[in-house]
Amino acid sequence: DLGDNSFSTSFTVTDSVYQRFLEPSDGTGIWMLDTFDRAGSVFEIYHQDSIISTWIGIHPTTDIGARFRIKIFNFDTLTASIFSTSPVQVQETELGSFKRIAIGKILAPGKYLIVVEQELNRLVLTSSNAKLSPDGISYYQPSGGSWSNLAYLPYIQIVFPEVDEACPGHLQARIQDESCPESNDGTIKIEAHDMN
Repeated sequence: DLGDNSFSTSFTVTDSVYQRFLEPSDGTGIWMLDTFDRAGSVFEIYHQDSIISTWIGIHPTTDIGARFRIKIFNFDTLTASIFSTSPVQVQETELGSFKRIAIGKILAPGKYLIVVEQELNRLVLTSSNAKLSPDGISYYQPSGGSWSNLAYLPYIQIVFPEVDEACPGHLQARIQDESCPESNDGTIKIEAHDMN
């Protein structure tokens, strides 16, 4: 309503997947050539929840038989992983598609870096040149090197249990940074409560 700067909307959560972009790959890939190279993205968890699995985009130029692990790091430290899968091997039928890897890890609220760690042969993660990664979202660590910002978002989805529709969350909106009180010329800040 333009008369009082208010709006009303409703939405339905139809899936429990958390990912950074929806664009299909345009052929861009993140090349991981050396054993223990790592690439991943930061995901923020707002309530204790369980990650059931991840989906990883496997670029068609990946070597058949390439092996990797999924690791989770607490973003505040990035020193040692708090979770690691067993080695996962890429099959020929998975080239150019998505591979689901079981996780089964409960995470407390906080920021986590979820990475793919290369172990054997050339691994190329699917990405897209259409959606670049802002600083502080995606990272790369060459074997034995330091973490650095990654220009592209690796295709990583994390899957949570289904949302409990019997206890829906809600959104709260408020105006901030107004030039004068009650002038309604600031920005609208929307916060989600009781949902992940």
